[in-house]
Amino acid sequence: MLPMREKLVCPNCGEKEVDYAYIGNMDTRVGYMVVWCENCNHGIHVSRVEVPENAEMIAFEDDEKFQEKVPEVIQYDEA
Repeated sequence: MLPMREKLVCPNCGEKEVDYAYIGNMDTRVGYMVVWCENCNHGIHVSRVEVPENAEMIAFEDDEKFQEKVPEVIQYDEA
């Protein structure tokens, strides 16, 4: 992940529980980002992002790590 910072406030429920994960190609560092609230499970999916060099990233093919980090029940907001 990026350097430590205070968690962001969820615009849906108002709690400071927003988390995120980058998922992508380890060579090109291009992929997508998932952002969600750990309290209410509302979130967004941001497609086609360039992952910052200092950010942790889950490889596209690493299903186990993805399942450990990203909740199954994210309620995605419509864009």
